[in-house]
Amino acid sequence: MSRDDTISAEYGRICKLLRLREVTIDIYQYEEDAPPSQKTPSGTSRCNSQSGYRTDRKVIALPQTDDGPIELPEFPPGDWHKLSWPIWRIELWHEVIHQLSDHLGVLDRKEPGRVRDDGSRSTEGHGKGWWMAIQYAAECLAVSPDTLDHLLDR
Repeated sequence: MSRDDTISAEYGRICKLLRLREVTIDIYQYEEDAPPSQKTPSGTSRCNSQSGYRTDRKVIALPQTDDGPIELPEFPPGDWHKLSWPIWRIELWHEVIHQLSDHLGVLDRKEPGRVRDDGSRSTEGHGKGWWMAIQYAAECLAVSPDTLDHLLDR
């Protein structure tokens, strides 16, 4: 299965489980030296190395550095340890949580981070709205919200 097909299939499974409408998923080869004007068909600059969810266009951008085929992981996941997950999967799920918080009407990119139970602080844009989406997703996945939050923290 191609890299793009695998990531798209995983995205479809997540959306079905979370009852989310699929948005455009922009999977592209990251090119560090590409001019900013060189864009993907979805309008993302190919020199953009950061994954993200764009609320204005309802697009998840997922830059990739490897072009080889990848396997479709077990779903729902049986292992929630960060070291067991490929980076593309963590990035995808992270952006889906932003999409979910947008769907729930609680997305705020400027919201202050929150203090977690372990005393650590999440980054800006990963506060109350992020936590509400994490809780919703964790319930659907039958995993603790803290486990999912830790896994998807960057």
